[in-house]
Amino acid sequence: MIDVKRRDYLVAKALAYAIAAIDTLPEHERPLFDQQDMMTLFDTIVIGEGEHERLTGEARAKLLHEAW
Repeated sequence: MIDVKRRDYLVAKALAYAIAAIDTLPEHERPLFDQQDMMTLFDTIVIGEGEHERLTGEARAKLLHEAW
C-alpha cells in the first residue's frame, strides 16, 4: 500500500502537469472550470514547503520543451 505522503506527491505532480497542459491550450479551448477545480485541489494538498512551485515550474518547463 502506498503511504499518504507519496500519494499526495503523485496526485500533486499529476495535477501540476494537467494544469500546465491546460495553460498551453488556446484560451478558447481551455476547460476553465476543470482547471480552476484542479488548481483548488492542487493548493489543498500539503506536500512540503516550496514543492508546489517546483512541481508547477517543472511541469511547465517540460511541456514547453516537448512542444518545440
